[in-house]
Amino acid sequence: MSTDETTTPKRRSSTAKRRRSTHPTTATVAPEADEIQEATIATVETAEAVDRNAQRAAERKAAKAKKDQKSGISRVVDTKRFQGVRNFYDDTMSEIRKVIWPTRQQTINLTLLVMALALVVGTLLGGLDWTMLKIFEAIG
Repeated sequence: MSTDETTTPKRRSSTAKRRRSTHPTTATVAPEADEIQEATIATVETAEAVDRNAQRAAERKAAKAKKDQKSGISRVVDTKRFQGVRNFYDDTMSEIRKVIWPTRQQTINLTLLVMALALVVGTLLGGLDWTMLKIFEAIG
């Protein structure tokens, strides 16, 4: 087989089928050789993926070990007892960052609405109380 007759794989994506491009003047390769070459490529890619996963796992482990090393005041003082307070503070701050605060005009409008509703409910309850007082005075 000459160099004009060789096939080169074209990579499309990891899920797409592999396509082979051949030189227009070349003869086709036997199907058995094609299958062997595809199996070899798949084996190499699997080995590379395993190597990458192992490398990432090692990097994560090293980062965690570095994070767990004590530095500064934590070498002297046991800071684990304050971990709950720190978690509470961090959680509270993250929730406060998510709050959508009302605008000044919305605050004014909502405050006036609350005052008006309090006045209406107070008037109704006061009127009901006065009416009940007059009824009980008339009875007793």
